[in-house]
Amino acid sequence: PAGLGRAGAELGVAAARRLPGVAEPPGGTLRDVMSSVVLPGRSSRHDVPGSATRLLVDSAIDRTGVAAALAAARDAWGTVDHAVVCLPDHKDVDGAVAELGALPVTFVRLPLPHLRFTRPLPPGWDVVDADAITPESLATLGHRVVVLGTVYFTGRVLDVVGADTERLFVTSAAPRPS
Repeated sequence: PAGLGRAGAELGVAAARRLPGVAEPPGGTLRDVMSSVVLPGRSSRHDVPGSATRLLVDSAIDRTGVAAALAAARDAWGTVDHAVVCLPDHKDVDGAVAELGALPVTFVRLPLPHLRFTRPLPPGWDVVDADAITPESLATLGHRVVVLGTVYFTGRVLDVVGADTERLFVTSAAPRPS
């Protein structure tokens, strides 16, 4: 997989190769299967139903993750129209603000009692509750939208757009969806 998940995948392959009694798979098969890995919410791309809007969804919660997700989006699209972000107080809100810069941002607050959303945000950011996130509202933000934040939030967005979250990889090595 691309992005920050690559190091974890490489570590997993290295560990599997050290398992006693496990045969080394053919290089081509391993490469094909690894290239088919899709981790929903980890730089995964999804269409918003009924619109021309495309999402890049990443469970980035700190400056490094936000930078990597924005780089992946810009590599794929050239530009980003808008970011939708959900970072409770205990995440790296300051790092995310720094990386997002002048990009238009909608900040989302989840209605979970264990999460706090009291940190000051840039004055230009829109702030909404989670129920405001619908396919229709996402489609108004532009054609290239990056969704960032906690797994709770990215999972909710994936559900809202009807994203396939069941298949993680295929052993027949079908190409990774773009």
